[in-house]
Amino acid sequence: MNRRHRELWKRERQRRYDAKLRKYHKHRKRVSQQPREILSVVVPSIEEVPLKGLVNSPNKLSLLGEVVDCVRFFANIRNQATEVRKIGRRSITLNISHITEIDLPSTMVLSALGRELNGQGVYLNGNFPDDESCRDFFVKTGFLNDKVNARGVKFSKSERTDFFTFNKGQGKLRVQDTIQICNIVRHTCDYLGRDDFYDDVVSIIKEIAGNSIEWSRSFREQWTLGVMFEDNKVTYSILDLGRGILDSIYRKFLRKLRGLFSDDIAFLSDVFDKQYSSSSREENRYKGLPSIKKAYLDGKIQNLCVLTNNVLMNFCDSSKSEQFSKSRRAFNGTLYFWEINK
Repeated sequence: MNRRHRELWKRERQRRYDAKLRKYHKHRKRVSQQPREILSVVVPSIEEVPLKGLVNSPNKLSLLGEVVDCVRFFANIRNQATEVRKIGRRSITLNISHITEIDLPSTMVLSALGRELNGQGVYLNGNFPDDESCRDFFVKTGFLNDKVNARGVKFSKSERTDFFTFNKGQGKLRVQDTIQICNIVRHTCDYLGRDDFYDDVVSIIKEIAGNSIEWSRSFREQWTLGVMFEDNKVTYSILDLGRGILDSIYRKFLRKLRGLFSDDIAFLSDVFDKQYSSSSREENRYKGLPSIKKAYLDGKIQNLCVLTNNVLMNFCDSSKSEQFSKSRRAFNGTLYFWEINK
């Protein structure tokens, strides 16, 4: 083969490579633009669903009460998504018919996982709980607000609870997001008939949001705020499915401090007392964590719990705090939960 033929062959190989690359990006764009209504609740009989792609929930789908079983359940969903993609399928079926208990954080994680897998071209299907109280709770929590049934019809919107999903905006919290956060907290003040907590709660949410957007590395830098209005209180949950607090702190500090604490519970507790550098080495990151604890100690918020990596921290009852795994990748993300009473 002479020089001219070699040049022609190089050009042809480059042309084929460019064509394949354009085809790939066209496919990814089509997947990312698919509709966001991602969970059909009515499914065929569970017996007809192939084992690969079927995930059974624990009996108690309560993330703050049965953290080990729930974290394992969410990990199984991600694992099944990987398996079904290998065989060219595009859906996972969740069997939750047998659950007897559920909480707001669990529904938030399910919803966030649905959005994440939807971006990867995998869709969640599932059924309703047989237990009437759990079925009603699904409706009350607003879990079905952006979901559709098997016929593609949207469910009625819950008036007691809503999930607000925020996306990255130029690497920082956007003005419209800040306005929405202020409106949510103001509505909480009106509902409870007092506003002494307004500034503290707005500041806490903004700081958590800033950390989630900039450093969590969650899917599309998304974070979710869930607010439930109950008879004598309002419940707040904030979630991102990123790296988690312990995996985001600069490794230099981890090496220095690893020998000072008996376990990750003690380490996370210390993080809420002091400022630590994030993996970006910016000293002012996580300054919002001590402010969250301060708001709890000052009585602005109640029943504060934080779940991240392999630790569930209960600030009200330390006996309920636990390190449920040795691996800091057991739960990829961070969940903040608190209540505000009348």
